Formats: sequence, structure tokens, C-alpha cells
Amino acid sequence: MTETATPVSVATTRRVAFVAHCLVNQNAKVQEFARSPGVVPGVVERLRKHSYRIQQLPCPEMAFAGVNRWWQGRELYDKANYRRHCQVLANNMA
Repeated sequence: MTETATPVSVATTRRVAFVAHCLVNQNAKVQEFARSPGVVPGVVERLRKHSYRIQQLPCPEMAFAGVNRWWQGRELYDKANYRRHCQVLANNMA
């Protein structure tokens, strides 16, 4: 049975966990690599238990190649246009 964590108020905590998109949303992963439906078990509960505010990072692969993408190697992502895409995402998070 999963324990329900108390919501963390942004105003009352200084602890922020920047979490990879796919840890909070396994549906963002390439289908055959998802390990669980939805959230990876325990991640959100553990962070909330320790009073962390969760900031989900964007998924650069999904934003770049779409939801129906297949697994890719370095060849697709080691390109100037993908690096620019990631730079824009990083600037938006900063």
C-alpha cells in the first residue's frame, strides 16, 4: 500500500529536486524501455516525505523527436540542431 504524502508548499520549502521527465512520466520513454506505467514507484513519495518540491525537467528527446519515436543512438542526438534544442530547454529552466 502506498503512503499518501503531504503536499509540499512552494512557500515553505527551500528544497527542490530537479527530476528527469521520464522518472515522473514513464509514458515519455520509448515504449519498450518504460519500466512501469506512469511514475517510477517511490520517487515522488520519497521526495515529498523529505519535504522536497519537485520540478520536472522537460524531456529533450520527446520534445525533439515526438511521442512516437523509436530508440535512437548517439547518431541522431549528436547533431548541432539537437544541441541547440537542448540549450533552449536549459535556458528555459534556468
